[in-house]
Amino acid sequence: MRRVAVGLLAVLFLLGPAPSANARDALDNTAVASVTQDGETDVRLAWAVQRTNGPSPTATNVAIATASCGSCRAAALAFQIVLASRVSGDLRAQNLALAKSDGCTRCETLAIAYQFVVAAEGQLKLAPGARADLAHFGTELRRLVHEQAPSTMLEARADLLAAEIRDMLAQQLTTQHVPGHVLMRRHLFRGTRTG
Repeated sequence: MRRVAVGLLAVLFLLGPAPSANARDALDNTAVASVTQDGETDVRLAWAVQRTNGPSPTATNVAIATASCGSCRAAALAFQIVLASRVSGDLRAQNLALAKSDGCTRCETLAIAYQFVVAAEGQLKLAPGARADLAHFGTELRRLVHEQAPSTMLEARADLLAAEIRDMLAQQLTTQHVPGHVLMRRHLFRGTRTG
């Protein structure tokens, strides 16, 4: 089943735009959850706070959940925060979620990808308390995943934390120039199969 998830990831990248010419400016974050045993649950988190100082950075955030079993559940959460300083060209940001069930009964798949991108021509700086805030958000998401919360709770809590992250970034970032807005993208893909 992992091969299927990796294959789906490869297809997603092939369908997307070409990567930046400067590979060192590429930022990636990927969560993959996969279940193949009846009654199994797999909940995964990819959490990344990434900085870049480059003219044309590329950021990719992907969540993939696959299931091929009975009465099972796979959920993947990908949270990527990109702080891009000294951006003078195009910033390419992809945010993708895919949930797929294959030949299973009473199974559930959920993939949620949240991407936050802040770009500025000058140097972005976090206010002193922002690092602690980000650490707190990461801890809360890890706790949620560790508890293997039901999908509805997982989705609701992830949405709430995402809104809090967006608000915190909007308030706690400073730059030499007029700061841009915080771009937040949410992509959710849910799959259920009862028969």
